[in-house]
Formats: sequence, C-alpha cells, structure tokens
Amino acid sequence: MRRKAGVNSMFARVIVDISNANVNRLFTYAVPEEISLCEGQRVIVPFGRGNRPIEGFVLELVDEPGTERELKSIPRLSAHNILHCGS
Repeated sequence: MRRKAGVNSMFARVIVDISNANVNRLFTYAVPEEISLCEGQRVIVPFGRGNRPIEGFVLELVDEPGTERELKSIPRLSAHNILHCGS
C-alpha cells in the first residue's frame, strides 16, 4: 500500500535489518491509522522493487515525510515485538 502525505499523517523512519553498505540508512514509511506505533518497535516493511517483506526497527516518528515521493506503508508490526506502546 502506498499513500501521499496527508493532513493527519504520521511517518516512521526505519532502519532495515540487512547487512549491506548500500542500505545503511533510514527509510521513511507511512504509518497507517490502524497501527499504534512507537520508537524502538520492530515492524515488517515492504522493501525494494519487489516489496519483499523484511524486518526493521522504528528509530523516529515524524509528522512530515521529508519527500514529495509516494511512500510505502508499514503493513504490520513484527511478531517478535517486545516493546509495546503505552496509551
């Protein structure tokens, strides 16, 4: 799922769990409204041209995506999550 920045959008900067110098940076994903997310949580994100699902870690939550490009959305939390957001 992809979406453009909206008025009440939240975005997550995610580091993916891949050992490769070319991906040693943060990637920005849209956070769907139905997902409660906080920094430090493990997420499953679509990655690369094939949208291969891989695990990543949320390092930062922001209100602005920092890009005009369409962003991929985080489809779900990782099953290996031990950190839970308080409400």
